[in-house]
Amino acid sequence: LRAGAELIAEADLVVPVPLHWRRFFRRQFNQSAELARAVSHLSGLPFSPSAVRRVKLTRQQVGLERQDREDNVRAAFRVPTEAEIEIAGRRVLLI
Repeated sequence: LRAGAELIAEADLVVPVPLHWRRFFRRQFNQSAELARAVSHLSGLPFSPSAVRRVKLTRQQVGLERQDREDNVRAAFRVPTEAEIEIAGRRVLLI
């Protein structure tokens, strides 16, 4: 956990970047969730896989310029109502 140690030290919980349900169905695996779970376990920080939900299917980021990547994910994520209390005022490490 040396890489990102400062970010981990400042975080209150670990949240994976969610896949859209269609992409998850096709892959059957969310690499971000597995990495976030491992960071949570090793750091002792709470793991909150449902704190953010992807609500828009986006194209892959590979090969996109910075502005195109930002545009691609704009409005793609939401915090579900039931997770608002869990993350309000907390520092979230998004992996």
